[in-house]
Amino acid sequence: MRSSRFGIRFVALLALTACSGTNTGAASTAGETFDPNSVTGTVVLTGWQGTRDEATALNATLDAFRARYPKIKVDYQPIATDYPNAMAAKFKARKPPDLFYVDSSVAPDWISQGLLYPLDDWIRSRGFDTGQFYPGYINAFKGPDSKTYGFPKDGSALGMAYNPDMLRAAGIGTPPTNWDELVADARKLTSGDTRAFCLSATLDRELAFIHQNGGALLSDDKKTAAIDSDASKEAVRWYLDLFKHDYGVRPKDLGDDSCETSLGKGKVAIIFEGGWLDSFMKSTYPNAKYAWAPLPRGKQEANRTSGSP
Repeated sequence: MRSSRFGIRFVALLALTACSGTNTGAASTAGETFDPNSVTGTVVLTGWQGTRDEATALNATLDAFRARYPKIKVDYQPIATDYPNAMAAKFKARKPPDLFYVDSSVAPDWISQGLLYPLDDWIRSRGFDTGQFYPGYINAFKGPDSKTYGFPKDGSALGMAYNPDMLRAAGIGTPPTNWDELVADARKLTSGDTRAFCLSATLDRELAFIHQNGGALLSDDKKTAAIDSDASKEAVRWYLDLFKHDYGVRPKDLGDDSCETSLGKGKVAIIFEGGWLDSFMKSTYPNAKYAWAPLPRGKQEANRTSGSP
């Protein structure tokens, strides 16, 4: 993927055991040669619950799908909390949904465990145009066998969103630009019950910092693990130290469902999110003050020019 000042977060819609002949309709096809009315069945779709605006967009997409494939019933069963563990339980019970969301951070593990179904035969038989996807996005869901296990649903640059009033109150004139400044500012912003950051305890945010430190989840060919490299382990320790020193807390520790909510309520000064934050804040916390800045830089920019998703 191309170098950027921001981290990149990918989400895919993956197929596992969807009814024969079903096409997700996530993007247009090239040279479609089959009759949509010939495709029948029920498809169970699962994903995490996003913002109200995301739910509106998803419902519109499902309505368009139903219009195009009138004989397919889509049974949408969103998971409200702890999506990875809820999905792990479904896999263990051998009752996974047909279609489901997968974050790029867990895609390599789920592919290696044989939990995802390769889509290449369907791509060829349907004439599905995968060239319309940004290569860095779709490659995140390819296995070491070069097969495609999912299509990108969305992707967004990760940035640092901050409350400017809270920074000024702590004597901080400008947002931090590197890791040392971030930690120094965290000390000033953390006092009593107030914490500097709301942080995700999962890899979907931590990966950006791993990449900034020169680490990765996998080797460039995706055939060997790289998370145990010195650079990766150093970044993980640094990230966990933000929790250890009480600079950062998880949203549930604040009684919230997300870091976006914690920022909107003014409980923390800094979060690391993507562009979806803007629509959420506009619709849910229109009076909340916040601004954007690039992710504080580590040893390098947030993304590597090539490598694991």
